[in-house]
Formats: sequence, C-alpha cells, structure tokens
Amino acid sequence: MRFLFLTLLALAACQGSGSRGAGSASAVVRIERFPSFPAEAVAGDVVVEARFYRDHATLLGVDLAKVSGVVPIALRVGLALDARSKVRFAPEEAGLKLVLADGTVLASVPVSTISTHSKRGTSRATRAAAEAAWLVEWNRAADEFVYFALEPEGELHVRGVEVAHKTGDIVRTLDLDRSLVAFDVEIDGERAPVRVGVKLDNASKKR
Repeated sequence: MRFLFLTLLALAACQGSGSRGAGSASAVVRIERFPSFPAEAVAGDVVVEARFYRDHATLLGVDLAKVSGVVPIALRVGLALDARSKVRFAPEEAGLKLVLADGTVLASVPVSTISTHSKRGTSRATRAAAEAAWLVEWNRAADEFVYFALEPEGELHVRGVEVAHKTGDIVRTLDLDRSLVAFDVEIDGERAPVRVGVKLDNASKKR
C-alpha cells in the first residue's frame, strides 16, 4: 500500500509540473486520468472501504462541500473474518489525509468544528461521524464519515464529483475517485498505516 501512495504522489508531481509549463491566463487543465486506486483494501487484519456519496446533501441534510468547505468521505473499517489482532481506529489520532490526484493533501477536521448554518445538517453530520472504537468484524462494520477541509480557502472547490484546484492562473480539475485516503490504526498497541482509494456512490442512504 505504501508503494501505491508514493506512486500517486510521483504521478501528481509529474502532471503538475507539465501543467504549469503550459500556463496561459485562466487556463483550465484536467489532470490526465490514470487507473484509480482500489477503493477496497486489506492491511493485515484490517479491511477498509472508502466512498464519496454523490448525493451526500440528501444523506446529511446539507451540501457540506458548498456550505461548509469540507469533503465528506464515508469509511467502512472492520476486521477480516479470521483476524486475531485487536485493532482500534480513532479518527482524531489517525492522521487522516485525503490526497488528491495532483498531490494536494487535505487534512481531516473534527465534526465539532464544522459550521453548516443548519441545526439539521449539524445534527446529521455529527451522528454520521466516525468515532474512536475497537473494530468489529467486516460484516458488522458500517459506513462512518470523516471530513476533510478544502484549504487553502478559495483555491479548492467541489463540483459534483470533481475538485477544482486553482493555483495562480491555472485551474486543475481533479476526479475524486482518483484520490487516496491515508490514515493509521492501532494494531495490538502498534500504529499501522492504511491506504485506500475512493469510489463514487449514487445511493442516498449509507451502506
């Protein structure tokens, strides 16, 4: 999984440098599509799946990307059926990151810091947020949301299932399903890295 992570950053660096060389005023550049990273992955005894719900506004009661400047990613994290390890996932201690296709890294933010300007939206986002817990078997695990800040503010915007990244006069268009989620879990008292791609989901209910 470390190889995949480094490969993403290397590809992004190459694509980014090529785009800057072509820079005309207000140029819009689409990052060349490359094979997406697996949206389901296994790291030791840990099984993980990541998805971006296209209609998260219906699911959570508010368009968090537009209103709150965050990208909501649903994570399903559980144990392999034959797992013998004791594994803990604590979002605020996990070093969660969303790596976009151009190498831009979005940091996670606690749900308590997200302003939705809506009691309903805040309540739903809070209830849906991942909490620290010992992992259960995969077939009992459920989607829980983690949230990533679109920062620097004004440079990053979500448009449907894409992220527009403005740097100077260049606007890069990045597919969310070419992103990578990176975080750590605690396996038998030791930190271990987990890396997984992102899939798009059309559902309006959590898996």
